[in-house]
Amino acid sequence: MDNKRVDQVMITYLKGEVNQNYSDDSESFLNDFFDSPQSKKEKEIRDILSQNPSWPILYHLSPQREALLDWYPFRKNCSILEVGAGCGALTGLLTKRLKKVCSNELTQIRGEIIAKRYSDAENLHVLIGNVQNINMEIEFDYVSLVGVLEYAGKFFAVNDNLFYEPYLSFLLFIKKFLKKQGHLILAIENKLGIKYFSGGKEDHYGNYFSSLENYPYYNGVRTFSKNELVNILKKAGYKKIVFYYPFPDYKLPVSIFSEEGLYAMKVSRSSRFRVVDFSNARLELFNEVIVSGELLKESVLDRFSNSFLVDASI
Repeated sequence: MDNKRVDQVMITYLKGEVNQNYSDDSESFLNDFFDSPQSKKEKEIRDILSQNPSWPILYHLSPQREALLDWYPFRKNCSILEVGAGCGALTGLLTKRLKKVCSNELTQIRGEIIAKRYSDAENLHVLIGNVQNINMEIEFDYVSLVGVLEYAGKFFAVNDNLFYEPYLSFLLFIKKFLKKQGHLILAIENKLGIKYFSGGKEDHYGNYFSSLENYPYYNGVRTFSKNELVNILKKAGYKKIVFYYPFPDYKLPVSIFSEEGLYAMKVSRSSRFRVVDFSNARLELFNEVIVSGELLKESVLDRFSNSFLVDASI
């Protein structure tokens, strides 16, 4: 492993091939933009967000991303391994809430953006490369997989007849980084999300209804229903599994509901539950807010939440 430092932040380049290709065309801009840490760029970020930026820029810079976890009761003096950290939208929050943060990113330029973005964070260590190449005898209090599990089929071998094998293998692999009382924090789209019924395109394939049809054109990326996710987590050895429901989704959440809170609210009075798709054109087959209210009455809204946030422990 090779190391270098960006001000306060250590970067470790993991052994094995470093991914240079995955990109959403925002990286060049962000790499130049963070010539100083985010703590000195707040006004500039607000100005950029006020000018209707492209979806990738909004996704990477919006402080609304932090709403996913800014309420979470992290224990004091603890550590986290952030797997698939992207360009660091949640990393800054984690450095403020935890004693030690190791952020892993597959793509080199994104990992280097994280280091520059939080170069004044003394508790951050950036690991660039495939998480499977982390060769450290270290365990964490938390591991986060935000928008990561769905890609496991790209990296773990799979028998064509064992559709869920790579995802189970990935969760078993990740578990080795957790302490005995550790928590896995997982965010992922629901393959049965209401937006897919109402005319939203599947997030990863950009087509209609593919997740509802259980991915007929599967290419190594997929999401899960609530029952499927519970079953995979249980098989991986996670015994306590608590679901939360980000609305309208986990990417730009407005509200996060617990199981109890979800059924205590009056969803039909709120427009917060309609997803605005910034990256794809979409149909409007029905009013998601009204239908969500009907699903709430039938006590099944949790099955059709657009995203899941899961707190799983061993």
